[in-house]
Amino acid sequence: MLTTSQDPIAVDAQHVLQVYRRAPVVFESGDGCALFTRDGERYLDLISGVGVASLGHGHKGLARALAQQASTLLHTSNLFHHPLQSELAAKLSALSGLPRAFFCNSGAEAVEACLKFARRYWHAQGAPRQTFVAFDHSFHGRTMGAVSVTWDDHYRAPFGPLVPGVVFVSPLDPSAIAAAITADTAAPASPMMPNHPTGMRGPLPLSASPAMAANAPSVTHSIGTTASI
Repeated sequence: MLTTSQDPIAVDAQHVLQVYRRAPVVFESGDGCALFTRDGERYLDLISGVGVASLGHGHKGLARALAQQASTLLHTSNLFHHPLQSELAAKLSALSGLPRAFFCNSGAEAVEACLKFARRYWHAQGAPRQTFVAFDHSFHGRTMGAVSVTWDDHYRAPFGPLVPGVVFVSPLDPSAIAAAITADTAAPASPMMPNHPTGMRGPLPLSASPAMAANAPSVTHSIGTTASI
């Protein structure tokens, strides 16, 4: 049986692979946007699980739905159909205006899928294309493909050689974006790599010019657009 009687930070240091530098604080409960330590200290949660768990802590409706589904059927893999998955896909399609949804586990996996979708598309056309255009200062994840289109060498250098054919351009230079997109580009920066151009430091508001610069040569070179959501 798991217990919380030990020092979680000490146990973590001994048994969890230390790939993240965590803050020296242990949260044991939450309520709405508040987090609480075992000593009762209250923190305001502005991270939301790095942007992927924004429904609040201790949400009674969510807890009830999870418990109900877990008591009925927890997992079937993607080898079989489940009525709720298709229902969710239909709702996402209606909200986004896109015909289909791709379910995955993380933002990094979504980026990996986009890279593969783009290359798979051109392979199916009988005219494979290899290169990708990504933005300076962008961060897209730590998997091999995602880190290949991540700009900061701090994340890239330890894992080379990475996926080849990635060109980085300034998100503020429309002419450079347009020039980087060629007949060998599998997907351009704007529709392909929509993560924050400044990585973990937060979003950098962009004008319409960069998107227009990416779209113009995309039409010229017949480049389809793929987006990770």
